[in-house]
Amino acid sequence: ETLDSGGLLKLSNSIALDSNDNPHISYHEKYGYVNDALTYAYFDTSWQTEIVDTGRGFGSFNSLTLDSNDNPHISYYHYSNNTLRYARWTGSYWSIETVDNVGWGGDSSLVLDSSDNPHISYYDENVPIDFAKDFREYRNKECGHVSHERASLLSLTAFYKKYHKYLYFLYQDSIYWWGSKKNESPRLKEITDFSI
Repeated sequence: ETLDSGGLLKLSNSIALDSNDNPHISYHEKYGYVNDALTYAYFDTSWQTEIVDTGRGFGSFNSLTLDSNDNPHISYYHYSNNTLRYARWTGSYWSIETVDNVGWGGDSSLVLDSSDNPHISYYDENVPIDFAKDFREYRNKECGHVSHERASLLSLTAFYKKYHKYLYFLYQDSIYWWGSKKNESPRLKEITDFSI
């Protein structure tokens, strides 16, 4: 069944069941190339949705869990400010705080202990200093701007194996900066095919 058909894209999501086995879902929602939202949905005879946090780059890599009172807690990545954030429903409002400034990162996973205290694991990665230089060289090879002799020394497969995770982050970032029209955004396949 469809629980939310608004917005442009529905991206990363997380699901948990409450004490009555009703589903609760958090997800990253895009409303264009500069507007994002961390959205929370739950089922209570019908689907209810609400925006937890909104702005450019909010909501990716989210992880949802429920506390002993079935209140939702969500960890997520704020892509624009490179921060890991934590939101919890107090019973009357969303309490939101920044956990860490992580650089390029994400993939958060949230659990609560027996006292409902949060514990979050996440990926924190600083981009290698030679990524930009190497990316420029390999991009020029792919575009045919490098001499044949020099191009033969560059292995695109080796480049991809070394930097594939940064290419994904580059792709994610390009979605926000590429343009205002849907057809201007690059496709992930175009970037991953770069390794062939």
